[in-house]
Amino acid sequence: MTAVPLNREQILQLQRDRASKQAQPSADTASELWNELKPRILAREVLPIISNSVLDSLVFPLNLTDANGVTQNPDEILADLLAEKLDYPFPDRTRLARVAQYASYSGFDMGTAKSRYLSFLKETLLLFAEMSDPDAAAELRPHVDEPSYTFTKLAAELDYPQAPDGKPNPLNLLARIQLPVYVTTSFYGFMERALEQEGRTPITHVCFWNNKDQAMAEASPYYPKPDFKPDPMTPVVYHLFGYEEEASSLLISEDDHLEFLKNIARDRTNTLQPIIPTYLRGHLANSSLIMLGYRLPEWDFRVLFRGVIPLYIEQPRYKSLAIQLEPSQQNGIADVGKAEKYLTTYFDKANFGVVWQDVFNFVGELWNRWDQWRQR
Repeated sequence: MTAVPLNREQILQLQRDRASKQAQPSADTASELWNELKPRILAREVLPIISNSVLDSLVFPLNLTDANGVTQNPDEILADLLAEKLDYPFPDRTRLARVAQYASYSGFDMGTAKSRYLSFLKETLLLFAEMSDPDAAAELRPHVDEPSYTFTKLAAELDYPQAPDGKPNPLNLLARIQLPVYVTTSFYGFMERALEQEGRTPITHVCFWNNKDQAMAEASPYYPKPDFKPDPMTPVVYHLFGYEEEASSLLISEDDHLEFLKNIARDRTNTLQPIIPTYLRGHLANSSLIMLGYRLPEWDFRVLFRGVIPLYIEQPRYKSLAIQLEPSQQNGIADVGKAEKYLTTYFDKANFGVVWQDVFNFVGELWNRWDQWRQR
């Protein structure tokens, strides 16, 4: 038999055709996941973990959907803007951890770099504000470099956060479920504001992961006390990757993320003054987790899913959820079917079900189901 010469594209097409014929694993249906989570939700034994990209999408007026219907990550757009400001010379301009790493070696120390990053966020928000309300932007601009004038305060002055397309603010819907603990990898205080708007009195706690600043951490009003126990009426918002009012606590650069992982791994058996407080360890181990707005390639997801969660959940106990945009709506995915198969399998190993839905619609459904179930 004479072999027919094939070029690269023909070989790749043969591979795709063969792969498409192979049986796909059956994933949990959405209804099955909701039925499994129902008793946990009713008992308020769920722990939402809110990504920074969710908060950024509520604050920065960015058009996140391109001409092909692909949804961009707001953090990537902001990283690109920061790279432009820093004259970042490398091609991976949308990776904040890489860009921040460059900033830390560009003439000033990391502490200064973190403060400047917070100022950059305020400057960027004001840049957008100038297009709709130049007078308000001009009035607020002198406050950009004031550490006490936080990004959260500036955003509130400009009537943010706002959900897109007239949807309810997902933070307010989460606040109405009256959970005792909310975890976020955002630096902002928007979850606290949402809780206050829903008539609750939030407590802010911050992860002080840098052992070099232990004395400063213990003096902070955001340092968790060893015997602290959360309560649904005075819920905790735990800022796992730092908080804007404690700039040294921010996880921004690649070095920050690696140091964070090293320190919490060493701290796993610490019960006296642990980096991850005892009450949060218990909620991580004994709750159904709901991860909102994370994408696999990003540092925040990798540190959380492969670093923090496995330390406190030694074996899968309760079904949890990862809320993911459909691969067809994510940038850079060439084969949607394979991407769905991979993501489903990847999360299933840790007893996470995948819900293919954007965060705003999912949180709306979560609130509606909880509200209906509790009234029966």
